[in-house]
Amino acid sequence: MAGLAIISLHDAGRRLAELHGSREQVACGRLLGLLKSGKIKAGFQFSAGRAVSWITIPAHYWAEVSSDKFKMIRYSKTSSKSGALKVRLGQFAEEVVAQVNEAPGHEQAASDKWKEVLAATSHRYEVAIMEAEWAAYEKQNQPSESVLVKKSTSGRDEKKGWREVFVIIGAYIVKHYETTSEQIKIEEASEKIHQIAKAQGIVGLPAAPTIRGELSKIRAKAETISIN
Repeated sequence: MAGLAIISLHDAGRRLAELHGSREQVACGRLLGLLKSGKIKAGFQFSAGRAVSWITIPAHYWAEVSSDKFKMIRYSKTSSKSGALKVRLGQFAEEVVAQVNEAPGHEQAASDKWKEVLAATSHRYEVAIMEAEWAAYEKQNQPSESVLVKKSTSGRDEKKGWREVFVIIGAYIVKHYETTSEQIKIEEASEKIHQIAKAQGIVGLPAAPTIRGELSKIRAKAETISIN
């Protein structure tokens, strides 16, 4: 399962705000409500040895998460832990057991497998949403015409730097696949693109998290089109 296409909760909240014409930059409350209702599922991936597993977080977990705690998915200058929600493996023991037991050949290597899982319990894992899950939600919840009109007549103008940034994004993608066949790591790539654009003195430069959101959209769109 290496190379899963996922988006962070922060980016999902931002795109949710855009989708529904919210004045919030990140629609924390709306996203938490969707997770509690099960309309959107989130999870996390963890490595046990060479295997990478995806654990889906059950809806009942979110019932115990307060709005204040969930707001940590917003970025804050006063907290280095902001921008992400992280969990521990032990909080989802049933889901982890089910995942391990479903793995091919688990009977033959059960002892080694559980040693690897236990070693992974000391880490914290960032909660995210599979891009396919998010794409399905977006497709089923397109904004109404009134929302589109409101968005086009109000709100801030697009940053002037976006045109130059998109050129850099395209150049980065081309250069990346000229040097390696590995999938682009969205978070790492967005930081590098931001650094390149900043070094070029682009006016109205979007923040790295905003660039990361656009990169996520580009990769999700790439998975839906064919050029053959």
